[in-house]
Amino acid sequence: MKKLFFVLTFSLQYLALSAQKIENLYDENPGPFQTDTITTFEFYTDEDFNPLLLFPKASDQNYTMGLGFGFSSLKFKSWFVFKPITTLDNLIIGKKITRGFSTTELAPSISINGAAFTPDSLRAVDPVPNDRPYAFLLALSTKRGYIDNDRDIVYKTELNIGAFGLDIGKWVQTGIHKSMNDNNTKNPYNPEGWHNQIGKGFAPTFLYALGIDKLIESQSINARSNRSYFDMKLGGAGSMGYYTQLQAAASFRFGLLDSRNWVRDFNPLGNMNKGLGRKNRNLLASQSQKQQFEIYMFAAGRPTFMAYNAMLNGTILGNSIHTLSWKETRHFIMEWNTGIATHIPLNDRNCALDVSWIINAGRTSEINTDLARAHYWGGIYLAASW
Repeated sequence: MKKLFFVLTFSLQYLALSAQKIENLYDENPGPFQTDTITTFEFYTDEDFNPLLLFPKASDQNYTMGLGFGFSSLKFKSWFVFKPITTLDNLIIGKKITRGFSTTELAPSISINGAAFTPDSLRAVDPVPNDRPYAFLLALSTKRGYIDNDRDIVYKTELNIGAFGLDIGKWVQTGIHKSMNDNNTKNPYNPEGWHNQIGKGFAPTFLYALGIDKLIESQSINARSNRSYFDMKLGGAGSMGYYTQLQAAASFRFGLLDSRNWVRDFNPLGNMNKGLGRKNRNLLASQSQKQQFEIYMFAAGRPTFMAYNAMLNGTILGNSIHTLSWKETRHFIMEWNTGIATHIPLNDRNCALDVSWIINAGRTSEINTDLARAHYWGGIYLAASW
């Protein structure tokens, strides 16, 4: 286990060193940087029921629901809650990137997120030894973003502080099921095993994540009006904490696009990063400052090496009645998501509505037992900016 954490620590350091190499290309004298002045409120819900999940048929297991809301604004920049993530970013990425000459600093965001996971058999009172445990995570998430405009690279970080073991997941899931199952006589049945959840009672946890994406392709319709019809990003990410993992990533958007919004990110599960939805408003003098209506489809794939997953392997602190061992979990998995989205301007500058529907998201099986199966869900993401 010590060797494993050494490898993961080395890999995360390598990701940070890659950022440092790019940083060293800058002048030794720091220059001014731009800031994103948009304020945004975001709300999302993930569920594995139809028709939110368009395909395949819903199964009400694994990642069974997620819910969250938050704000992003430069007004939050001086809040003490952002001091830890800003300090980590300056140390790991470096001030030449976080405050670089060609950097656009995206508005920091803060959100409250919840995620629930369940086994296949909801009616089982006792733990199912070869299936995943019940798990519920509630986290306060702070996020930062930095765009290197010269190189079309976006750096995304997040710091989540939260807890496993609270009964919120039980209350919400049971309430939803009771409203639909005619006194527990049909699907979806009441979940009977929440008393076996990871970290029962209260188990503190954390996560720090760093992701780097580069725009590698953008097909323009009209450069002056920032119109394009296709963009594609490649990148990678690493995190330490309740998810200790390394990821590669590829994503694209296709449709009627505002080329400045290539930083848009749709990662329904990941590290609870629910869309880096702020916009890049760093404009050339020849470009229009008017924001554009968008409607498009999107897709992303993320090959992942998962070294440790607290939702399966248990928490370091706290009591977990049922966990899966290293051999009972799969460590090379694939994540994906597909959907459609629209950006609706309400004026020429910042006021807008964003609506995104993830019609199919999923992970290949995380468990290495006879109950191994992929899991799927859908999601709705709403944002209002001004």
